[in-house]
Amino acid sequence: MVKDHLGNEFKTIADMVRYHGVKLQTYYNRIQRGLSLEQALTKGEIKTEVYRQQDHLGNKFKTIEDMCKYWGISKWSYFERRQSGKSVKEALTGPVKSLEATDHLGNTFKSVADLTRHYGIEYSVYRARIKAGWSKKEAIETPSGQPRVIEWVEDDAGNRYSSIKELCDSLGIDYNTYYKAKRDNVPISSLLIEKEYLVDILGRQYKSVQKLAKAYGIDGNTLSYRIKSYWDFDIAYLIGTDKWARLKFIGLDNKAYYIVNWSKDEVTARQIIAHCRPELLEIYDQHNPTGEWKPFIRERHSDG
Repeated sequence: MVKDHLGNEFKTIADMVRYHGVKLQTYYNRIQRGLSLEQALTKGEIKTEVYRQQDHLGNKFKTIEDMCKYWGISKWSYFERRQSGKSVKEALTGPVKSLEATDHLGNTFKSVADLTRHYGIEYSVYRARIKAGWSKKEAIETPSGQPRVIEWVEDDAGNRYSSIKELCDSLGIDYNTYYKAKRDNVPISSLLIEKEYLVDILGRQYKSVQKLAKAYGIDGNTLSYRIKSYWDFDIAYLIGTDKWARLKFIGLDNKAYYIVNWSKDEVTARQIIAHCRPELLEIYDQHNPTGEWKPFIRERHSDG
């Protein structure tokens, strides 16, 4: 037997929601979002302030942004720390990450703004070029208004890339690591000893985001965007580019909720799998039985 907020008893939850004129899935979605029993059973659209985020002290906030602002940390720093396995407390109270920036020569500046000021280039132009895949050298040395001239770069094996970004993405290293290695005359191949592989839901390993994207038939840039936007890792590569979704928030149950174009309610990663890839639902449940938010999970490759 179950009771509603008025004390009425029903044999099942289905009977209770039917009595109140609410769909069963809507009821479950509202409960998962942290709404009260009365709100979950209210017919029609609910216009109320929902506190979806909770810090380690039990304080509740409407959004991740509000919680992070309260603790003086950026949303992206919080995501990165949670992604790396840190607890909510560690993510919110850890020291603020350095804003230092490094140029193509290995020189370090207090911030990207200081770097661009030093080279006399507009901050917005520099960031737009880096985002478009330009190398730091190209972004810094190319005068404003001039088109990009591709200078091919090679790794130690002689493989050619159209940009430093493409090389770094392919080899799985970051910009600063690459530039410091070049400055110190360290072979790029030596950086790959501890290279991390991406591991899919079936346990298969991939050397790069591009290789994972190709295996699942989606665009590499799309997959990179989803990963950087902190989607559940499995969702990022399992659903095709024909499906629209956006990460909305991380619930108090530590599950990610998404806005999608096939449901008016926010849905979980498991619900996305059930809709888009039902043949993999059983494997997903075995891989992530709790259904909790798991962005960009990587495992180290063993040569043994």
